[in-house]
Amino acid sequence: MNAALKSNDDSKLNNVLVVDDDPATRRMVSSYFEEHNVSATSAAGRQDLTRHLAESEPSLIILDLRLGREMGSICSERFDPTPMFP
Repeated sequence: MNAALKSNDDSKLNNVLVVDDDPATRRMVSSYFEEHNVSATSAAGRQDLTRHLAESEPSLIILDLRLGREMGSICSERFDPTPMFP
């Protein structure tokens, strides 16, 4: 993943949304991207995810599949992902 982030100038990865119910995990993952000059926003659950998707279109969503009481797979059904690769 480091190699992909090093060539960020040519990449379409410019805004990452990190969705996790654990605040420490959200900070750690967001910090990693920020350290590599990629803007990262975080959401704590389904409501935050829905709000962020209404306000912006992230390049990448990192979604915890075990979001406390809300399963991440259920949250992922709320949007239609466009594949990055053919």
